[in-house]
Parts: sequence; structure tokens; C-alpha cells
Amino acid sequence: LTIRLDACRRFPHPGDLLDSSHMVDILAIGAHPDDIEFGAGGILAKAVAIGQTVAMCDLTIGQRGSNGTPKVRKQEALAAAELLGAEREFLHFEDCEVSDCSKGRTELARVIRYYKPRLVLAPMFDGVRNHPDHVATGILTRNACRYARFTNILPKTPIHTVDGILHYPRWGDRKSTRLNSSHTDIPRMPSSA
Repeated sequence: LTIRLDACRRFPHPGDLLDSSHMVDILAIGAHPDDIEFGAGGILAKAVAIGQTVAMCDLTIGQRGSNGTPKVRKQEALAAAELLGAEREFLHFEDCEVSDCSKGRTELARVIRYYKPRLVLAPMFDGVRNHPDHVATGILTRNACRYARFTNILPKTPIHTVDGILHYPRWGDRKSTRLNSSHTDIPRMPSSA
């Protein structure tokens, strides 16, 4: 799969014009520290290499994971973000309890409005071997992108509409071997000639 990140032109959205200080080209979202790196690290490195800006957001710090402590995983995640030149933040969802709910959608919509990305990357929400948090994060992200453009949700924060969402596979999910664009009512990014 070849993604021409440089072929996409950014069109301003109404909320973008009010404050563009934290606008990024790509916002990558993961359930746990290291999910983004395993699922979309190459895409992010390529994007940064061609001059695009990137932010990363982990819903949990992997409190219940069996590989490393939350403190170590967070340090490694911050080091990866620094290597890419990306901003990274951690939300306060509980590991192994991520679910698609109104409160979670609103919290993630706040992050989307803050960074104003044109492209969002999130885990695929299908697959036999996929961790339940990855499935929930994929669905939650898709719905949070919708919430981010609803004027009556977080009414004091300017709305933002992303141009597209790509769902990346997690390394343990052998069923999914390629990126999938989300089939939502969010418009696709136009290609320049």
C-alpha cells in the first residue's frame, strides 16, 4: 500500500481559522503505549520525513499490560514521540476497560479539536486476535471524529472536521494485513494534480 501524504492539500475548516497554533497534519491514536508505533510507526516516520506534523495520543498507559511497567511504557512512548518530533499525550482511560461511550467520545473529541488534524490514524476495529481495547479504540475514534464536528458537544470549543480516518492493523492481528479507510460520512481528502 502506498500512501501519498504529500498529495493532499489542506482545506481550512471553520474552527481552524480561530486558532491554528496546535494544528497537525496527522493525529495517531492508540489504546496503549506502543500500539501506534507497531501499527503506524512507519507512516508517521514517512510523514515527518516529508515535513508533515504529527501528534500522538494514547488512551491508557497500559496499567494492566504484561510487557513492562506503565512508567517504563510511558517513558518509551515519550522517547518515540521525541524521536519523531511529535507531541504526545496520554488520556486517563483504564487499561482493559476502554469502551465506546459518550464520555469517552467527548474526551477524544476534545483532543481532536485541540490538534485539528486533517488525518486521524486509529486501530482497526475488527480481527479475531485483536485486543478488546484496540477494537474499542477504533470505534471510539471514529465516533469521536463525528463528535468533534457537532456544535452542541463541547460548545465552548471550536468544531473541527477531519478529512479522513485510516485504521491501522495491530501486529498481533494476522487477519488484518493492510490499512483500511473508515467508511464514514467524513469526506475523503482531494488529491492535487
